Amino acid sequence: MKIRTLLLPALLLMLTLPSVSYAERKPEQQVGRRLILVLESRKTEGVSLVLTVYSDGGTALARKDQDNPEGELCTATVSAASLQTLQESLRKAGALHLQSQTPVPNASQKTVSFFAGDDEAEGAQPHGHTFVYFLRQEPYLTVETAILQFIAENFADCI
Repeated sequence: MKIRTLLLPALLLMLTLPSVSYAERKPEQQVGRRLILVLESRKTEGVSLVLTVYSDGGTALARKDQDNPEGELCTATVSAASLQTLQESLRKAGALHLQSQTPVPNASQKTVSFFAGDDEAEGAQPHGHTFVYFLRQEPYLTVETAILQFIAENFADCI
């Protein structure tokens, strides 16, 4: 489903509010849904892309570019196989342990927050890691490639 909107900040607020209210719930209320990934791509002129992925397949992509300077929000429900592929790719790339790169002037900044949990243990709390990178080089290139492949497979009508 594709929804066009006028302001990217409103899109970002819509994406972050569900995860904030979700995080404030008691563990017994969190059945079936947890945050897997948040990606924010920021250029010198502001945020250009935010991807949010949940364990139940709920996914949202907010982006602003030359084609949509006011911004747009696309949502999708992705398959369990697609989620598993993304998670495995990010784990193999070391997304739970990567250190942030030193800032690079005039380079876009990508902030990745990856959350993993023990799906087999009932009530297990997910753990996560956030890192920032600027240059498309290993090991960050492997992370970016996995995320871009996920976007291409699940948001073809939005990009």
